[in-house]
Amino acid sequence: MIGELEVKNRIIQAPFCTRFATRDGEVTERMINYYSERAKGGTGLIIVEFAYVDDKASQSIACQLGIYDDHCIPGLSRLAETIKNLGARVGIQIAHAGRAKSVAGPVVAPSRVPRTSLTALKGMKGQIPKELSVEEIQEIVEAFGEAANRAKKAGFELVEIHGAHGYLISQFLSPRTNRRNDCYGGSLEDRMRFPLEVLASIREKVGSSFPVGIRISADEYMENGITVEESRIFSRRLESAGVDYIHVSAGAYETLETCIQPMYLPTGFNVHLAEAIKKTVEIPVVASGSITTPELAESILAEGKADFISLGRPLVADPYFAKKAFEGRSEDIRVCIRCNECFRRTNLNRSVTCTVNPAVGEKFEGYLEPASRRKKICVVGGGPAGMEAARVAALRGHEVTLYEKRELGGLLLEASIPEFKKDLRLLLEHMKIQLKKLNVKIVRKEATAELIERSGCEIVIVATGATPLIPNIKGVNRSNVITALDALNGKETGQDIIVVGGGLVGLETALFLAEQGKKVKIVSRRPMEEIGADIEPLALEVLKRRLNKYDVKIYAGLVVEEITDQGLIAKDMYENRVEINGETIILARGFKPEKRIVSSLREKGLTVYAVGDCVNPRTLYEAIHEGYFAGLKV
Repeated sequence: MIGELEVKNRIIQAPFCTRFATRDGEVTERMINYYSERAKGGTGLIIVEFAYVDDKASQSIACQLGIYDDHCIPGLSRLAETIKNLGARVGIQIAHAGRAKSVAGPVVAPSRVPRTSLTALKGMKGQIPKELSVEEIQEIVEAFGEAANRAKKAGFELVEIHGAHGYLISQFLSPRTNRRNDCYGGSLEDRMRFPLEVLASIREKVGSSFPVGIRISADEYMENGITVEESRIFSRRLESAGVDYIHVSAGAYETLETCIQPMYLPTGFNVHLAEAIKKTVEIPVVASGSITTPELAESILAEGKADFISLGRPLVADPYFAKKAFEGRSEDIRVCIRCNECFRRTNLNRSVTCTVNPAVGEKFEGYLEPASRRKKICVVGGGPAGMEAARVAALRGHEVTLYEKRELGGLLLEASIPEFKKDLRLLLEHMKIQLKKLNVKIVRKEATAELIERSGCEIVIVATGATPLIPNIKGVNRSNVITALDALNGKETGQDIIVVGGGLVGLETALFLAEQGKKVKIVSRRPMEEIGADIEPLALEVLKRRLNKYDVKIYAGLVVEEITDQGLIAKDMYENRVEINGETIILARGFKPEKRIVSSLREKGLTVYAVGDCVNPRTLYEAIHEGYFAGLKV
């Protein structure tokens, strides 16, 4: 129970912005499709993504859902009724951006403290907001109350106040962003005044029995930010003021990697914070943050650390998470790998998408149309693109044979070796299990055009991947030179290592070896500001911090000219000679496509689709998506 609202299970869909709304904040068909699948999937309570409460300065991003005017009610009502009719309870989160704003228009905040987020859009970072007057604060308090009333009129069964992640309410709570010297700033008592007034305004509009919750950042993880002890005091005040549950998260815009944790951070990242709040209050507490498996969720509940589990990204990855968990089919859950592609896309003003779920928000997300005729399909290559193509083709009713000369996984095998990449192991295991369940025949030998031709297949999907790029550098064939794949697979190295390459593979390989106690340097032709440019920003923030912890030095802007027995020789942008010593040189300069079989197959008159790295080196997102849509085509 949440207040007087009975929920069928303890799984809550966290409010997660999709950008599926129109430019003026209206509900769309795609948004309804998206939430419908999660309701069908067995989720107990769906909290619809954050909706902005007024048309003045509360909107945070483009295509954000709106609840700022009565004309929003019909669309919101249709969304709420659809979700309820599919068996889930439904709430909505209401929010004001404050300084956490990346759309045009006025930027307001408790104080004139500029936004410094690492993800701030160009032109917004460093912008100084207007300090709100007391009269303007009261207008916003009233706007929250009116927005909550619209939610109730639209048929939502619950309202959640967004008091976390560096938005306006948490800006008032945090001494870092609230430097006022009136009744809304200074002491914790005064910093709590605004959110408590918001809650009172909502209660006045919706009544005492309508469920109202709040999401908080129990720890902002930054100097002079909100602390756990302050959050415990705040939680007690919220409970006394009539809030029905507390949804515990963490972080602010300056520490956004703690709000949306990349795979380099532990799973269950915020559970200790939920536990601290649960020990403080009697009302239900919701745990959130990197709870990616049913087993982890169940352990949190069983140990009494929280009353409900909130899932954001895991329900983007698999809308049927709850249903599969309750049916004892955890192995069928398409696991969230915390790559943050969903967040990266929305931060680029695009609608949400997912590496492991290419169908997010589409009408066909929960249904693949069967093939009009069963065909014999051959897939060449068992990496992520090939495995996904085989899975989708088999789901549609085709007879599928997959050729892979080594273990299934492709470059995922090496990518998942470091302990900090163990999320990928769950994905790989899931993909293998699905192929087995779908009776995809696995042939463990190298495919040739002749072998494929003799198999009698009608269509070939080639996903032969890529091989390490060996640059044309003097001395590259010396015995002290190995590839990043060699290093990940355990090939012996010296104690003093130079990694050549400043992208994802180079940085992760450097960290992998540094964690083993090796002394590691990174050399890259990229300028310092472009080191790790191919890595999602929040993940890069954590990765750089880890590299600094192990004193990994980065030499940027150097072109390697020669590898010697003692290390390497490079030149900087001014043509100065730079010598760097090291026992082992590790090449991490990227990959080249392995596509030779494509032309051979086409010469034999076969219908061929090429996907993944064999076309050009791809990200995991691109590989899985190309495999998925190839499986739909055949």
